[in-house]
Amino acid sequence: MGDIIPSMLSTATDTTTTTTTTDDTPIQATASECAVANSGATSQAEEKSNNEWKANRGRYSSLQDLQNANFEQYYRRQNIISDEQEWQLFLQTLRRELPTSFRFNAANKVHDIYKQKLINDEFNLAKAERDGLVHDGLAFKQPYALAFYPHQNGWQCNFPKRYLNKHKDYFSAFRDFLVYCNENGIISRQETVSMVPPLFLYKYISPSDVVLDMCAAPGNKTAQLLEFLDYNLKGEWRTAPAPAPAPLAHTGFVLANDADAKRAHIMVHQLKRIGSNKFVVINKLAQCVPRMKSVDGSPVGVDNILCDVPCSSDGTLRKSPDLWRKWTISYGNGLHATQLAILIHALHLVKPGGVVVYSTCSFNPVENEAVICGALLKLNHFYSQCDANGETQVNVELVDTSNDLPHLRRNPGLTDWVVWNKKMSAGDAFYASLSDVPENQRRSYRESMFAPQRRAKCADIKDKVLPYLQLQRCMRFLPHFHDTGGFFVAVLRKKTAAVKTEAGAQVEEKKAESESSLLDGGMLNDAALASIEKREFTRKHVHNDNTPYYKMQRLPNLRTELQTIIDFYGFKLADDDDDVNACAAAEVTRVFDAHALYIRGLENPRSLWYVPRSIGELIGHTDNHQLRIVQSGCRAFVRHDTKVANHACKWRLSQDGCPFLSHLATKQVVTVELDVYLLYVFLATLEFEQFASLDQGRYAQVVETVWQAQIGGPCIVVLDDQDADVELNAAYKALSSWKCRKRIDLMIKRQDILLLQKHLKQIYKAQCKALNEKYDFVEIDVENDERRQHLVPAKKKKKDSKGQRFKKKVKKRTRDWDHRQNSNQAQQEQESKSTPLNDKQ
Repeated sequence: MGDIIPSMLSTATDTTTTTTTTDDTPIQATASECAVANSGATSQAEEKSNNEWKANRGRYSSLQDLQNANFEQYYRRQNIISDEQEWQLFLQTLRRELPTSFRFNAANKVHDIYKQKLINDEFNLAKAERDGLVHDGLAFKQPYALAFYPHQNGWQCNFPKRYLNKHKDYFSAFRDFLVYCNENGIISRQETVSMVPPLFLYKYISPSDVVLDMCAAPGNKTAQLLEFLDYNLKGEWRTAPAPAPAPLAHTGFVLANDADAKRAHIMVHQLKRIGSNKFVVINKLAQCVPRMKSVDGSPVGVDNILCDVPCSSDGTLRKSPDLWRKWTISYGNGLHATQLAILIHALHLVKPGGVVVYSTCSFNPVENEAVICGALLKLNHFYSQCDANGETQVNVELVDTSNDLPHLRRNPGLTDWVVWNKKMSAGDAFYASLSDVPENQRRSYRESMFAPQRRAKCADIKDKVLPYLQLQRCMRFLPHFHDTGGFFVAVLRKKTAAVKTEAGAQVEEKKAESESSLLDGGMLNDAALASIEKREFTRKHVHNDNTPYYKMQRLPNLRTELQTIIDFYGFKLADDDDDVNACAAAEVTRVFDAHALYIRGLENPRSLWYVPRSIGELIGHTDNHQLRIVQSGCRAFVRHDTKVANHACKWRLSQDGCPFLSHLATKQVVTVELDVYLLYVFLATLEFEQFASLDQGRYAQVVETVWQAQIGGPCIVVLDDQDADVELNAAYKALSSWKCRKRIDLMIKRQDILLLQKHLKQIYKAQCKALNEKYDFVEIDVENDERRQHLVPAKKKKKDSKGQRFKKKVKKRTRDWDHRQNSNQAQQEQESKSTPLNDKQ
């Protein structure tokens, strides 16, 4: 999400109050604010403060700890709720913990099976409701499908997730279900109202679109967008719109950006659960995402954009109750310029006819309606441009969404609001316009914070500006509507590109040379954006560790390696580009695209990345290296260096690459039956001699003719289709392996092996029990989860008197085995020439 813990914003707020101006002219400190506001990292002190709710839940149960007089006074004055009875319900809901919610991933093949288990109440949750289970005054009710989420894919339970651990006799099976489905990508644990913004973007997304998520971490909304590209809400493969040619149907991808590098890397793991490689994760300031070019130099347009911008997060009070005592108006006022800069930049990036969804988890109109109003006034040139009849040309408009998601309750946007001074003093400290602010305090405010009809520049059109803007088309979601958090959403459509005169274009080009045009309605050139971002990342000591991608086929020294991979695995190549495009429209590809393999860095590559061709055209252009790409596609092949020199291929198909490429290989594939597959997974290795002696030599011929006859090195172990259960995770049907002379080893990370073992015990419970009873050398505990013991935090290392940790000195190993071997030989020759040392020395 784009939310920010308020205390993190103190730096941005202080900067804003000393650099803002009294009118709509741009400010110099905007990028400085954005560097802080886009960051999701918290200090240790902040994390400790936010964890107080977990450690002292009982202390927050009293109303004295869950109220803030300034918060209530401010939002009463904004009139977000006019009815007093509803206002009290609003406050009562905010003081309750957030309920458990999740959604089924429609892109997952088995999501319908597990959804039906929940519908049929296979976890016997009705018993808890019949028994009248009550905890902290809250009566339990069965999980229910959210009415507004199509096809029953969104679910909510009125109990907070921590209650599930308190009553294990009722919820043990249900909790295991949630953990298991989340680990296997069947569901996503996501707050209910956080599911809403992508749903409003869904009907505008086609399979060939480029979708940008400007403030994406931790990636729940991005995952929804990634699902929408290829699958509809029912989980069916999407077909191309009627005007589009079939070969181009599924060439779209999601561009996910976040300003914090750590959060961006976490987002990669979140997106990998979806099982798609059609994403690019980048690390940029949201308002500095540059224009993109294809390999041939043509621009890469963005069809749709989601702007879940950084905000004061007072809509998350139920999730972070510590915000009650921290809340202050400075948080929202300080982020206004940042939010406006991001939205204006997004509207410049999106194609004409494209849609931008703007959202925050805040109630504050200064962060919501004021930002929408500022962007519309700037980009539509309401101040100056009118036609002969006095009508203003509309380039960007708010979309009427009243007929979308009819079961989702919402309030219309506000048309009038006030701005409070940052000291939150009583009396006349609420300002309706900038002229009401004392002269000595105006540096802390911008005219764009105020309602449009009260702005000085709108004085001549104050009777027309509200009908122009249609602010009532914005949507505010309050917690008591659906027992959720708070959110604000607005859908904007870019009708045409901004019409500019020649003189106006010259003026904009001159302004683009400096940072000061970030909020002036014009778009900065790429050099200016890069300069702003470089300065801010340098100030925050952020370094670009993201190595660019290079197409493997374009590097002469790697073409031989590429051909070796193709011959070794027996990949069938595409005959021409039309063949590749035709396969792009299919759910399962049938040919191998040699142009889709990329390396990162030009020296000594360790991994090969399999990237869809449409993304390759983007990341392959040198101008796009400024995107600071964190990851794109999947790590398909990993270099496996060994002492054995006669391996036919040193590039092993990784487990991440198996779902995309294993079905295309015609060589180095070993198909096994279920019992062998289970033994292999639970042992993580199979000794040929031991395996051949099982069941009175039942597998002896298989070992001799298949396993031992296989060329040494990489291989793929695949479960026979006849034994594959419908619930089996498709990502683990084929297993990355390495064959030695006497055995074959499973080449998967330890944690992933344990996760796979848990998955297999779930769907092959009877077979696992039978193998455990049949063989003494394998131990399969079906009832317990071995993975939990490996999730225990490691003990802290002892420190010396200087406070430094003891570190074991390990000799640094080079990547390439040949280079390492040559270095050892050179070292031995050097030692032979030197004077030998005695034993004591």
